[in-house]
Amino acid sequence: MLSFRAMPLCVFGTMPLRQCRGGISALQNRPDPTVSSSALFERYLAHRFLPWSRVGGRLVIATSDAGARNRCWLRAAFRGAAIVRVDAGFLDRAICGRFPDRLTDRAVRLLRERKPEFSARRRITFWQGGFVAVAVLLLFVFFGLAPGRALYGLVILSSIGFCL
Repeated sequence: MLSFRAMPLCVFGTMPLRQCRGGISALQNRPDPTVSSSALFERYLAHRFLPWSRVGGRLVIATSDAGARNRCWLRAAFRGAAIVRVDAGFLDRAICGRFPDRLTDRAVRLLRERKPEFSARRRITFWQGGFVAVAVLLLFVFFGLAPGRALYGLVILSSIGFCL
């Protein structure tokens, strides 16, 4: 079970970042699923933010990227929202809790694109499939010709398979 406890936070624009020591109670709970959209998932990851909740009609956005460029983008994209800096691990846990299926799909897709040799998408190569087909065919031939000696053929084919 994920734990979202209060952490040292800062609302951008209320005080200089170096003086931020307080917290915001809006981030003590889990993110409100009604203020974030699954369609914007990639944008949340790219800009390191997550719409968290509404407090008094004002959207609260949690971000782990305190850079000026990201703050500018968030202010332009979400006018009037309270932008709150949080720890990167805190935001990662929140995104994992909010979009577990999307993260899994993204991980599988990126692994397939970047390191296809480690991807489980393709389970058997062309040559491995050919070998299995020939092995099964030979096993049937062995059982048809000499059922008593089919075990020897199975041992031989298994040995060859282990060598590959």
